[in-house]
Amino acid sequence: MRGSVQSDLFSSGQQSEYSFSWLGLPATRRTLPLFEAARMIPAFAKRPFQVGRAVPAATLNPYYEVIVRLPTDEEPTEVPVGLVSKNYELVQHLEILQRAASILAVYELDLDHVEVSLDLTVFGERMRLGLLFPKDSKYSYTVRPGDTMGLYLEFINSVDGSLRLALRVNWLRLVCTNGLTMREVVADFSRTHLGDAVFEDFEEHLSSAMEVVEHQKLFHRWLRYRVTPDAFEEWIEKTVRRTWGLKAAVRAYHIAHRGVDVEIETMLRSVQVADIPTRDRSRVPGALTDSLSLFAISQVLAWLAGERRELQEQLDWKRQVYPMLAPLVRNDQQGALGFPPGMADDGVA
Repeated sequence: MRGSVQSDLFSSGQQSEYSFSWLGLPATRRTLPLFEAARMIPAFAKRPFQVGRAVPAATLNPYYEVIVRLPTDEEPTEVPVGLVSKNYELVQHLEILQRAASILAVYELDLDHVEVSLDLTVFGERMRLGLLFPKDSKYSYTVRPGDTMGLYLEFINSVDGSLRLALRVNWLRLVCTNGLTMREVVADFSRTHLGDAVFEDFEEHLSSAMEVVEHQKLFHRWLRYRVTPDAFEEWIEKTVRRTWGLKAAVRAYHIAHRGVDVEIETMLRSVQVADIPTRDRSRVPGALTDSLSLFAISQVLAWLAGERRELQEQLDWKRQVYPMLAPLVRNDQQGALGFPPGMADDGVA
């Protein structure tokens, strides 16, 4: 299930490029080997917040500093990218990659076979770093023959104060590059850039995230957990339609039942989702239409989230997938399927 922003992700192990937007700024995604990615990440530094270097020192603003991108081969001058407070801890993008690589090496992963998806905004102020583990390692799960999920670690960072440092554990279906975010404590690490302990916490959570046996057990249970057609239609109306809107609900309905993405021919807001007139757009690779399993439905939501054109919206939608699934799960099954008790009653997080 390949979303618009995810086009060509991990297509052949070779470098590819895709352009999009992220919180209003142009951004580019590159797919490349880990060691090449390290060379593509720019460095940054703090500078005094002042009108110009020639003015008296008394005109310095004592409360803020400017973050600048240091010169690169393409642009041999510093470029200002953000204004931050004096106590802001600058976390370099490259250090995140280096620390992650060192931890992966401890787990005896061949770093030459870890593929990287690197997203950077126009001056590098925001970074989204994805590390995909080899599909033939213990960090994989076979959905069916020829259909494998690989562990995918996603790191998000900004040097301009616009985003917190975040680590999320995803599983990427390699047949269709469709990512499902695991909602667990270790999978949703997020910290502000304040204090020296941010990297200690980061490394502790990353090490915990590598323990994936429970995730694999969970997928097995999700594949076996069936949702009745009536329960599915009620969920489409009450959860998907209310949370993501009519268009997403109609698309989810048809992808789940037929494996086909659609567009609405006529907007009829007082009509049930199943009765909205549509026309087919395209088949959805990797769609599981043989049964309404919890896993198959989760993949439909992950596909729709990946289709969002704006990256931050895509990330926000993916975080909603897990709580949106909760109303489909019976109370007596929530614990076994990884849902905290009461999640279905709390609404979308």
